[in-house]
Amino acid sequence: MALALFDLDYTILNGDTERLWAVRQIELGLWGEDVLLRLNEYDEDYAAGRLDLREYMRYYFTPHQTHPRALMEQERDRFLEEEVRPRLRLSRRVQWHRERQDELVLITASSAFTGHAVARMLDFSYSLATEIEVGPEGFTGEIVGTPCFRENKLVCLQHLLEEQNWSLEESWGYSDSLNDLPLLEAVTHPVLVTPDPSLKAIGKERGWEVLQDLR
Repeated sequence: MALALFDLDYTILNGDTERLWAVRQIELGLWGEDVLLRLNEYDEDYAAGRLDLREYMRYYFTPHQTHPRALMEQERDRFLEEEVRPRLRLSRRVQWHRERQDELVLITASSAFTGHAVARMLDFSYSLATEIEVGPEGFTGEIVGTPCFRENKLVCLQHLLEEQNWSLEESWGYSDSLNDLPLLEAVTHPVLVTPDPSLKAIGKERGWEVLQDLR
């Protein structure tokens, strides 16, 4: 048994979960279209490796502070079936790991609000995501504990390793983003999935696998 760690956005999902969820909220009238400009700025910060995740989450969860939690969760579940499930990919590689009896773990900087739900959809046993505080009226946007982002993905992962008495021996890691370089460097078998230019260059230099079959 080995660990197989999958990033979510643009890795096992052909798209960005939180951007898709933002668009769905706009369609539902829960958020204004002007937010897309702000989200574009955050996307640029993410690509450049300078995103302030705490600031981003406070902004991103603004609608959750003004609408009932039950409504948001109901709409999220409908959104996952209609928008996320059709964009899932890497089923062949996931099945290969299942046949090896590897432990499948989704590890994402995205919020637990969507991240854990996607992991359940994938039938993964474990998921690590950025946990968000839940107040009396719903999600506040404040991050609880260590954000599952960049080098802190390793901090979150270490807790899981200790809890389950696992190790990273012969482990696999899948990602598209330079932000996940610390995670990819920590696993035995780093695999790049539609990598961004910076990560692609590093992967080429180090001889890392670039997954071609995205089905």
